[in-house]
Amino acid sequence: MKGLIVAIPGALALLAAGSPAGAAEEPAQFFASRIVEYSPGVGNALFPDPQLALGGPRGLGWVNGSLHVVSLGVQGHLVLGFQPGAAIADADGPDLIVSENAFGSLFLRYAELVRVGVSTNGTDYAFFPNWCGLTGLVGPYQNIDPSLVSGFAGIEPVHANVGPLEEGGNDLDPFDPDVAGGDVFDLADLAGDPLVVAGDVDVGRIYYVKLIDVLGDGSEQDSFGNPVYDPTGNMEPPYSDETSADVDALSVINGLPAPRPGDANRDGVVDGADYTLWADHYGGNGMTWEQGDFTADGLTDGADFTLWADNYSPGSGGGASAAMVPAPTALFALTLGGVLLLRRRRPASLARTAAAGKRGSGAFTLIELLVVVAIVALLVAMLLPALSRARAYGRSTMCRTNLAGLARANQMYAGANSGRYVPAASDIFAGVTGNRNRWHGVRANLSSPFDPAKGPLARYLGSGGKVKACPSFVDFRTETAWGAYEAGSGGYGYSDIYVGSTFWEHGFYHNSPGQRLGARIEDVKKPAETVMFTDAAMPYDAGGKRYYVEESFCYCVFDLDETGKVTDRRRFPSIHFRHFGSANVAWCDSHVTGRDEFHSVASNPYGADPEQMHVGWFGPDDNSLFDLE
Repeated sequence: MKGLIVAIPGALALLAAGSPAGAAEEPAQFFASRIVEYSPGVGNALFPDPQLALGGPRGLGWVNGSLHVVSLGVQGHLVLGFQPGAAIADADGPDLIVSENAFGSLFLRYAELVRVGVSTNGTDYAFFPNWCGLTGLVGPYQNIDPSLVSGFAGIEPVHANVGPLEEGGNDLDPFDPDVAGGDVFDLADLAGDPLVVAGDVDVGRIYYVKLIDVLGDGSEQDSFGNPVYDPTGNMEPPYSDETSADVDALSVINGLPAPRPGDANRDGVVDGADYTLWADHYGGNGMTWEQGDFTADGLTDGADFTLWADNYSPGSGGGASAAMVPAPTALFALTLGGVLLLRRRRPASLARTAAAGKRGSGAFTLIELLVVVAIVALLVAMLLPALSRARAYGRSTMCRTNLAGLARANQMYAGANSGRYVPAASDIFAGVTGNRNRWHGVRANLSSPFDPAKGPLARYLGSGGKVKACPSFVDFRTETAWGAYEAGSGGYGYSDIYVGSTFWEHGFYHNSPGQRLGARIEDVKKPAETVMFTDAAMPYDAGGKRYYVEESFCYCVFDLDETGKVTDRRRFPSIHFRHFGSANVAWCDSHVTGRDEFHSVASNPYGADPEQMHVGWFGPDDNSLFDLE
């Protein structure tokens, strides 16, 4: 046995062997595909949808500019990203094209200027050098001489159009700066930027592009200290729509393609070397793909480990991963190494007996084989629970990422809707024709599924507007009408009578006007202590068969009356403590935590015992974590 234990490091060393390097990556061309952040200024009401900045350009040439755009609003900004792992890389010539909706003629241009910055880690941005030679204010829709501005986006009209023919689509190459139009940028121009020199921004790995609207009244300066002017519109609040820039698309001319999820070092295989990069940066913020951030959320955490584990290439190298996910080669090595060492230490009398028999001296004894099998079984038994726990932790972390995305989407919705959060169910008490609208979708009738693409948060969520489901919420059924009643909410619930309505203001009764509008941002006095979204489910018991149904609301502890006051009437719980006895919570300031202080009730209207099924509330036995005070 001692010999076998000594042999284990040698056997595992097979996993630590270097894997063959993958082929060098060919330059790739692609469009922005993710809205990382959209923080519009005022005056963006005409084009408020940031999703229109994704995909290819929809240019209409010199005369019309582009109408397939999102407005930045006055001094607003938009951060665009790509498929996780894809990046812009400095190469010969221009590296990216920013398409805005400038229009005009060769010598006169209507140009709304945009500062363009790039980042590797999502925190530090290097901005392209720019210059403005204009000497005075520019009025609304007043043309400028385009030769007097450079280094900004928003100067050149967009000609390429990837849309259908009936919408002006054409065959112009959207990645060819000679024909596509838009404003081109070369990462080589940033060589002297302090952030690039310091290594905080790597022009060989650009994962984020930030576009900031220029105010244009001369209060801002270019890279040389000159005042910057562009069409200023009405410079007295409220600002008009023509005051700000509009973004059509971001085209990457020289890019790195997205590698296989988990392949941090981009060598074509997912192995222990990639695990080591993840482990070295675990818990970090502002991380990149090469630092184990495979979900492109800026964090290196359990969700990234899950992707690494799901894509691990057995036997392709390993280092630190060998002790966690042994490949068949390693198990074979353990077995063989153990047998050989046991045979070397076999008593001489036994060896002589074996030699004297009909059996050849190279054969294994039954005891040797049983010992090795037992040890391999023990190793597997030790490793699988650890891997299972790691996967579960990864699912919980991914759930938190989903909740943070929901909270950010709601903040963006509020920014575009007079500061009001999305209503939880704007027609829930509207009679036989109502109860069809939810925060997560719209349905044609009460028996049809919700369509996420028509939901009020769809434009801010991406992925077709669909809520990303909690990866741990798998025990719900959808084959019946009740099972599908709230389908599409992803296993998450929204605070329905506080943040998602104004029942607290107008009263909780049939057809109350409180159903139609969400709370205002300023109504929430303590955003970091007010629940917005949680893990949610409604437990059912049908003849002894227990299951969970998606529930799109996270119910506070006590109901409200017709005046909006808290009653002593207890609501039935829907917060699901599904992560090791903890429920994930997104608060109104968009931070996400896990809460495990559990209390519940023993029954609900659906025959289930919520307490036994881990559905209840956290915190005090009152509404203090839900109300807006």
